[in-house]
Order: sequence, then structure tokens, then C-alpha cells
Amino acid sequence: MALGSRLGQSRRRFDEDDRRGDARRLSRPPRRRPGRVHPRDGTHRLRPDLLGERGRRGERASGRRHHPRDAHLLARAVAADCGRPRRDGLRPRVLRRSVVNQFRISSNRSATYWYTSTVDVNRATLTEDGGWCWFQDPRAVRYRGTHDRTYVGWITRHGDVCVGQYDHDDGEVSTTELRADYERDDHDDPTIARRPDGRLVVFYTRHGGPAVNYRLSTDPESVAAFESEERIEPGSDPSVTYPNPRWIDGDLHLFVRNGGSVVDIVSPDGGETWGQQHELVSTGGEGWCVYAKLSRARDGEVNLGLTHAMGGKDEPHRHVTHARFDGDALRASDGTVLGRVTDGSLPVAVDETTPVFDSGETGDDAWIWDCSTAGRVPQLAYAQLVSADDHRYRYARWDGDGWTDRLLCHGGRHVVDGEASDERYYSGGVVLDHDRPGVCYASVGSHDSSALVRFERVDGGWRTEQVASADAQHVRPVVPWNGGSDLRVCWLRGSYTHYAPRNSGDDAAAFDTAVVGSGAE
Repeated sequence: MALGSRLGQSRRRFDEDDRRGDARRLSRPPRRRPGRVHPRDGTHRLRPDLLGERGRRGERASGRRHHPRDAHLLARAVAADCGRPRRDGLRPRVLRRSVVNQFRISSNRSATYWYTSTVDVNRATLTEDGGWCWFQDPRAVRYRGTHDRTYVGWITRHGDVCVGQYDHDDGEVSTTELRADYERDDHDDPTIARRPDGRLVVFYTRHGGPAVNYRLSTDPESVAAFESEERIEPGSDPSVTYPNPRWIDGDLHLFVRNGGSVVDIVSPDGGETWGQQHELVSTGGEGWCVYAKLSRARDGEVNLGLTHAMGGKDEPHRHVTHARFDGDALRASDGTVLGRVTDGSLPVAVDETTPVFDSGETGDDAWIWDCSTAGRVPQLAYAQLVSADDHRYRYARWDGDGWTDRLLCHGGRHVVDGEASDERYYSGGVVLDHDRPGVCYASVGSHDSSALVRFERVDGGWRTEQVASADAQHVRPVVPWNGGSDLRVCWLRGSYTHYAPRNSGDDAAAFDTAVVGSGAE
């Protein structure tokens, strides 16, 4: 099919969708004029309408909701391109991509969106059976030493804790099972830290479990063999989830959620022994818990993106806030000290941290998805939850004086199976590249299918590229730390139903997903 025919077909699909309307949208953007195909470059030019009320172009203003036209058209573009054929390879050494289609979504005084449709053939399957939650990292991290390898952790549908490595020199994938039949719950996926001697420390917990389990690799830069399993028991009556290891000034800090609060456990010798434990951020209310996403440790501190919620499900998830921690002081975004470990003034309540998205202004819930300091600029990605069927991805950036918060795109609806599901606030996911500022990946769709889209901030606008078409669910992306172009993003492909089985039996499973990765041309 000729390029012009494909563009015309996509345009017709957009017009048909616009005529049908969408009952789930809170407001409908104005109908656009038919586009035309540029005779030279195939660019699909649309009417350069403004992006929101009074030209705010997606910025959230106090007391008003904005529905940027660009984000709406981007979602239409992705939907129109769903179902394009692709070829899967077992190794990402096939670094080839065919550009099928590129058209300009919108252009105006301050922002331009480009949508690039691709057929992705540089796909790697790391395992046919793997899943993860999004509140523990690094799940995927690349280290260049004697070897050049990316290490990835996952939990299988039957509850086996696994870690794998992809060798960038020969394309080989190796996998080791760390613990069989641990728990059938995707909250239990492992995270990975590399010691100065090159050996790996892998952490995992049960969902609200009594301890953190961890194992130390026998050899540097290898997942082939591990020492026996050890335990960290954080205080009395523990309920531990989400291990997040970080190096701060030579000490290995393990951040976990325990009893609803964010807790820091410190090892001075790279995981051989564990000592001090400090509660950093508390809920400030019984029955509530804090969800935290942590950045990489840079310049002796980590940044935290936080949401205050009544557990999972579609219970209240209030606000998105931000804080910084340097191993002693917990600070607001502007550097104001909120409390210190050394003087006993921690923990602080989550509502004392810096607000980024105020649920009280909009009436909408929100859930943090990622926190990054790429380029030494704090950035957050989160989902604004207008309803279970209306998830909107937002991108916030600290400019030194305050937070600039914009709508990135409409993310679709919940990705779990069935209207009666109790986890209808589960989005496909939106994450940040922790090495490249202004780069995001978003899963757009529903339980039936979803596409994976890459966003890159360019000249005040966004350049977007489809990484995976909606031939299945493509959810919960993660960008490997220290990553490169040959394995730039990993995600779950298949069918995601729930975080844990709803029935019992040997074959009971909550998800049927593979862990895959993709590079670039």
C-alpha cells in the first residue's frame, strides 16, 4: 500500500472516531478540518488549534481542567495504527526498524507533536514467563565492566523469583531461579544492586511480607550462581513490600515500604550486614499507606515521588508530592529541611512534602509512576485518575522555583480484566528514562490491547514514536539504568489480568506475560 494511501486511511479512521464520539471523555475537542498529505514529505498537516483553555497548552491551572488537543489526537493516532504487523526476534542484535508513517499531530506557538509509526523488528524476548509491579527499582540495570550486560529481575506467573542477564557483546540471555514457589504475586519481583567488587545483590519480598530476602552472586557480573538466601527483618510486626536499593556516599541503602511508611535500612559493607533503620515518611492516618518512587542516587541524594492512598484497588489515591533525601536530611523540593535522621525529627507526614498535583483542586485521584533526576533535573511521571475508564498521564518538571506540570497524553482505561476487578486504577504505565532528561514511555490502551509509545521533548514540544503496536497488551515499561540504544526499554507483553490469582490450584495465575525489550535503529 502506498504511503499516501496509508495516511489517507489513518485520516479517515480519525474522522470516523471523531463522529462517533467517546462517552468517556469529559469534554470533546472541536472537530478538526480534514488533513492533507504534503506532496514531498508525507507530513499529515492538521489545523494548529490551541491546546487548552486560554492557550495554556496542557498546563494545569488552579481550579480548571484542561484537555489538550494534541494529547487527544496522539491517542487517536496510536489507536489508528494499532494492529500493524511486526516481527519478533529472540535477540536485539537485529537493529533494524522500518519507518512506515510520520505525520504532524499539531503545531502552535509553544508545542509541536510528531507521531512516528514504526514496524519494530529489533525486539528481544528475555523470558516468556515474567511479570513485575512498578514500585521497586532497579528492575533492569546495565553495567559495563569486564562484560557489558543488562541485568533484569522478574517473578513468574507461578511465583518463582528469577534474574536474567543479557550480554550486549554476544546477544546471549541467561536466567537463574533464585527462589521457587515464593508467592504468586507480581509485587514480589526482585531488584538488583551491583557492589564495587562487581558482585550482584538481589532483593525480593512477599507482598506485605515479614522480611526482605536477598542473595549475593558468587561471581562478579554474573547471575550463574548465588550464595544462600539471607533475611532482613525491619523492626517488630513488619509488613514489607517494594525493596529499592541505592548507594549513597558508599553505604548501601535499602528503601522499603513497611507498615505503610517509607523506611530506610542501611548497610555499611555492601550488604554483608544491616544496621540502622529509619522511618522517613509516614502516612499521617490509620488505614493509609505511602507509595514511593525513587530516583537514581545522584550527588549524594535520592529524590522521591509520593502518593498517599488507602491501599491499592480504586480506593482514594490522593495527590502527588516530592521530597529529597541525602542519607540524613529529608528536604522539600526547594531544599528546605523537613527532618533529619541525626536529630530524631523524622518521620514527617507525607502531606508535609512538596505538592505537585493537588487532588483537592481537581477532585481527581492520582498515582505516582516514576521519579527521575536525569540531567540533574527532578522529573515525575504519574497518572491522573479521572475515573477507572479515564487515565491521563502527566509529566512534571522542577524548574528551580516550582513545578511545571503538563498533560502528556490520555492513557486509556484500566488494564485489568473485567469491570468487576478491584484494581481499576492500574494503568498501562508511564515511566521516565533515568539517563536522558525529557524522555518518557507510555502504555496507551486497555485490557484488550495497548500500544507502547516513546515521548522525547524537543524544542518545547514532543516527538513521539510507537515502540510496540497494540497487537496485545504492552504494559509496565521500564527503562534500564545506564541503558543504551540496543536495549533501551523493557516491558510486559501478553495478557495482564491481576497482580495475584483470584482462584487456587496448581495452574492458577494472574498474568500471562513475557518480558521483552526493544532497541533503536
